[in-house]
Amino acid sequence: MKRIDLGPFHLDRRVGEGGMGEVWRGRHSHSGLRVAVKMIKPHVVAEERFRTAFLREVESVTRLDHPGIVRVFDHG
Repeated sequence: MKRIDLGPFHLDRRVGEGGMGEVWRGRHSHSGLRVAVKMIKPHVVAEERFRTAFLREVESVTRLDHPGIVRVFDHG
């Protein structure tokens, strides 16, 4: 699979999929940090209730600080 460039992220492999989206493995182009990027599926993003649920998830995870929980750097 070829690399996908998404803003400052270079994604190289899909690592998971759920009801609302997909998670991709990649690197941040400037810092070199390994990242996981979660993207909402196109058919889901069309519905307001799913966009609202995704934003609630982002806001909830952003408030957490623990080595066993992923850190949120950005969303949009």
